Amino acid sequence: MVLDPLIGRRLKLGIEALKSNCLFFQLQRKLIKGDVAVVDNRRILHARREFDSTSGKRHIRTAYSKRDELLSAIRIIERARSEREYCE
Repeated sequence: MVLDPLIGRRLKLGIEALKSNCLFFQLQRKLIKGDVAVVDNRRILHARREFDSTSGKRHIRTAYSKRDELLSAIRIIERARSEREYCE
């Protein structure tokens, strides 16, 4: 397969940016009790920092959903919400 030169340059720049660990490309949040982090694995590279086990408990749960099913459920909820607001 032949790669378009423009795409190749963009990929190279993206890889260099990730390797540089540039803070511009990072989003860091400290979650507190009750917070939920939802990640679209198709769109971002994600990771977690190391965890000091003496500082408390870590509670991580994962769930997976098919993209189309999730988007369909979101549309159904949004439609029901807008219909409810329209009727009030």
